[in-house]
Amino acid sequence: MKFAITITLILSSFIISAQTYVREGKGDYNTVLFTWDGKYLRQGKGEYKTVLYTFDGKYIRQGKGDYHTVLSTWKVNI
Repeated sequence: MKFAITITLILSSFIISAQTYVREGKGDYNTVLFTWDGKYLRQGKGEYKTVLYTFDGKYIRQGKGDYHTVLSTWKVNI
């Protein structure tokens, strides 16, 4: 459960459509741990790395695809 909450917090800070990188430590040139492209959280740097989580606007799912296990539901009240 703690891991799902952590991922939810990470995804909430990256609600943009451009690629965003999560890097190790402090600095712009450290190792890239994760890549966020608006829908997929990938391991490492690049568009073809392993997909860890999928976000479709409402659900955060494990792995790549619209039918995988739902880890969390995202509801925005505006």
